[in-house]
Amino acid sequence: MNVSVYSIPLQLDENTYLLINSRTGALDLVDEEVLRVLRNEIPPDETILDTLTERGHLTELTPYQESECIKTMYDTYVQGHPVLHQHFIVLTYECNLQCPYCYLSDIQSKRESTVIDGPHIDTIFSIIARLDESRYRIILYGGEPLLRKNRDAVKKILETGDDLGYSFLVLTNGVLLRDFVEDFQPYEVAVQTTIDGPQQIHDKRRFKKNGSGTFSEIIEGIDAALEAGLTCLLRTNIDADNLSVLPEVVQLYHEKGWLHHPKVSMHVSPVFKKPGIQYTPIVPRSTVYDTVIAQTQKSPDIMHVSFDLKGAELFEQVFEKGELGPPRFWYCDAQSGTFVFDPFGDIYVCTEHVGEEQARVGRYYPDLVWNDMYSEWRNRTIFTIPECRTCKYALFCGGGCGYEALTRFGTLCRPVCYNYEEVFSSVVPHLYRAVKKSHVDP
Repeated sequence: MNVSVYSIPLQLDENTYLLINSRTGALDLVDEEVLRVLRNEIPPDETILDTLTERGHLTELTPYQESECIKTMYDTYVQGHPVLHQHFIVLTYECNLQCPYCYLSDIQSKRESTVIDGPHIDTIFSIIARLDESRYRIILYGGEPLLRKNRDAVKKILETGDDLGYSFLVLTNGVLLRDFVEDFQPYEVAVQTTIDGPQQIHDKRRFKKNGSGTFSEIIEGIDAALEAGLTCLLRTNIDADNLSVLPEVVQLYHEKGWLHHPKVSMHVSPVFKKPGIQYTPIVPRSTVYDTVIAQTQKSPDIMHVSFDLKGAELFEQVFEKGELGPPRFWYCDAQSGTFVFDPFGDIYVCTEHVGEEQARVGRYYPDLVWNDMYSEWRNRTIFTIPECRTCKYALFCGGGCGYEALTRFGTLCRPVCYNYEEVFSSVVPHLYRAVKKSHVDP
């Protein structure tokens, strides 16, 4: 018998371990004795041996055979889960802010401030109507989609998309959100905006081109959106300059009545480095999560905030629902269901690459034409990346970010590893203790 290459032991407390098998989906709370049996350090108890075999932690399969089992799982999963496309429409590359960490700032300086016009919008809807077996979501994107000069385009997208059965998400900096709330009310619209700290911190990070802050206008926009019944997704971009004030952001949400609001969700995402952007306060993801975990000791409400770590979020339902959730055969929707249409007639699949002409996967205007990059993105899975074939973390990370793979290595066929062993070792025990405590406390 072999120890499965997909078994992952994670220590939760002094003598409790979570033994995961990412191939079989097994989740087992075990003690040190079980791990010693698994490591062949002590003679096996037959009952333990039978259970480890039944759960897939011990197997007669070779590593290659295990990877072939996962390929079969993938084929079955794809056949049983039709792709739901989400379509980003870039209304303009122009923005009314000058955030120092913006990954589009270099693009905005190169692309003229064109607003998408009616013929381009009509062509987009003609194409997505053919692409989509079922209707999902259209995302209004930029630049900044909610500029006053974009209003006619915004209305046309909402009216046309609604007639076809789509819902909408608007990714906005929130400065002019209040001005557009009335336009959104007749439709199924959610908005995402960003609050990067209390006012004195936020206004140093997210400011207008004249240097003035945006905090008050964003708060007013969120209030107006919630009053109108819209769903609001609140994001905080984290780096060295604001990591320490996350508890203050959560306290703000508490004071505003947003923390448990049914129409509000909160999300934290580490700022990452993009080539060409001279921004230095970036910190490693593992540092972000270690710091946030430490902060929860004094600010437990931080547990209401979700974190951008693909793979680790699966463990939230592990301890709440006792299930591992679906495997991740690819990293994100750029490899499956995302299309990004810009005002110049170009198509992308990754929002990080939008505006970079060499990253286009095709053209939609005047006619639809795909290039080789389209198939390269859509075919990127853990099976096209050799290092992922027998990696025990592959089904959590999906091979890592394709954008980062291209920028680091010049190819989509390389993995981007986020040191999952280290992150899981800190994040998972924290989630276990937090959930355990919540079930004990009155």
